[in-house]
Amino acid sequence: MAVLAIIHVTGCKTREYDTLRKDIRWEQNPPKGLIAHIAGTDKNGEMQVADIWETENDFNNFAKSRLGPAFQKLNLPEPKPEMYPIHNVNVFEQIEQFRMAGMSR
Repeated sequence: MAVLAIIHVTGCKTREYDTLRKDIRWEQNPPKGLIAHIAGTDKNGEMQVADIWETENDFNNFAKSRLGPAFQKLNLPEPKPEMYPIHNVNVFEQIEQFRMAGMSR
């Protein structure tokens, strides 16, 4: 069952997030089961992430094999996502304006 993962990344600001993007390369080499990834910052500048995964197990495998080691490298605490079963997803063409430069398709 597809899940929505909401992740507060404690201590991770845009600088660390951009380092994680380069190290993990999820855009160039998407992990199995990742459907969508959206990231923003809260009022303190810490990253907030919303992902859609095919299964919770897919996320857990990614976290164990790629995400966890990258977080350790940056001395960031392991993220603790909240998982919710997907009920509905809508994506509209305006989404394209939010892609970061340099992302491969």
